[in-house]
Amino acid sequence: MSDWLNEDARAEADMRRLVEMNPSHANDHRTLARLLKKHDRVEEAVPILQHVLSFDASTTGDFRALAKALLTMKRDAEAESVCTAGIAAWPDYNCLYMLRGNARWHQDKTEAARQDYDRALELNARCVSALLNRGNLSRGQGDTDGMLEDWLKVLDREPKNTKAHQHLANHFLGQQMWDQCLFHAGEAIRKAPSNARARAMFGRAQFELGEGEAALDDLDRAVSDGPDIAEVHKQRGIVLVKLGHPDLQIEDCRIALQNAPGDTGIAFNLGVRLAQTGSVAEAFDIFDDLVSRRGRLSDHRWRGECHRLLGRLPKAIADLEHALSMKGISDENFTWITEKIAAARKAMAEE
Repeated sequence: MSDWLNEDARAEADMRRLVEMNPSHANDHRTLARLLKKHDRVEEAVPILQHVLSFDASTTGDFRALAKALLTMKRDAEAESVCTAGIAAWPDYNCLYMLRGNARWHQDKTEAARQDYDRALELNARCVSALLNRGNLSRGQGDTDGMLEDWLKVLDREPKNTKAHQHLANHFLGQQMWDQCLFHAGEAIRKAPSNARARAMFGRAQFELGEGEAALDDLDRAVSDGPDIAEVHKQRGIVLVKLGHPDLQIEDCRIALQNAPGDTGIAFNLGVRLAQTGSVAEAFDIFDDLVSRRGRLSDHRWRGECHRLLGRLPKAIADLEHALSMKGISDENFTWITEKIAAARKAMAEE
């Protein structure tokens, strides 16, 4: 390993000398930028790539390389400007439309992003990156049909495309369509066995389909392959609590939140399990935060329950009644909440 690193360091030093000796030689700049990006030194590569664009010999690949580097650094507005300049020079180069679509999507310019993806596909109907990203855009807009159409088109063109299989597995996981989830997650890990997210979904689907022992093996491997991936811990935690190990789910949830502190779904799971295992005060803090951040029916329901368990009965009734008044309440939730309200009123009457 050290010999390999030393070789790369020597190559970088050689390229820097060549750039100094001939500062107008575009290929030397390009090679130096590639070496820097290879070692995740994208910030250092950007000014070199920007300099290449000042040469008469700059190409579509130079605009593409700079746009990708800026997107990696989340400098989306700059990436959009670079793509726009490249499109002005090469209006029929589909990749720049796709990259500009990404930059615009990241800035919440969703309609402009869709137009760019559409244009990229008009120029090259086999541009799977544009199909994948347009599918993601459709998902964000609630267009499930459009999302599925684009991702399935990717598989028509590239049947082993890992990203398409993983996206589809994630969709079917959310829909609890376990056979389809198992199939697509399985295809993803067949191509990339160390794909922790896909393996976690594969394990979850196995469990839901009755393969408990194999499921835990896959979930444990997923955690081993991706110890810092919150979703992997989330899926293992869900399975562990169904197997009667709420303490282990709490542990997985805590690890997941260290890696994704803004994930409200994981925070909700942790809060429920804490409330059910006696750590009500900590659970209350979680649900109080969730009410302020998103205010869903389930958040009010559980904050109300925590109030009740902590003996704050008027506040419990207020939260539970608020949950009861919210749209889309299921019969199960209605029954559970009305029973808790009755219990709180009875306890108040007995005081």
